[in-house]
Amino acid sequence: MSTDVYSSSSAVAYVIGDDDWCWLKDLNDPTYNMQLAIEGTGEFQFDSDKGQGAFDAIGRKNPVVVTDVTKGEKFGFTCHMFAEDEEKFDALFASARTLFLQMIDGRQWHIEIRKRQKRLVMGTGDFLYVDIEAVEVDPPPVT
Repeated sequence: MSTDVYSSSSAVAYVIGDDDWCWLKDLNDPTYNMQLAIEGTGEFQFDSDKGQGAFDAIGRKNPVVVTDVTKGEKFGFTCHMFAEDEEKFDALFASARTLFLQMIDGRQWHIEIRKRQKRLVMGTGDFLYVDIEAVEVDPPPVT
């Protein structure tokens, strides 16, 4: 009796933990609101900086440094999505509207997506990794 198992196809399953996702919302059209599953361990990178200018003043040993306010956050993360979410995400990206990014832990920002790069995972059908770069912007005016 043979116990060998053969299969001509296989399936890939991805499990998303409770805190490995965020919401991307369109404040003008809630039908475009979507959850984004953060790839890997849910790593989400954000950073900001301050503008500074250093000036050598005559008679001073050290330069005079003029510091601006802290700038908004810059974001970078990778999410995964299926084809049914890809169309909705592409519409959000193309809209050039201010979007609302909301993390499961309550953090939230108004953002503009600056860049996205898609990678198709071969052998999984329509599964994509999407690298997203965004920047925090001022909230849109209330009308």
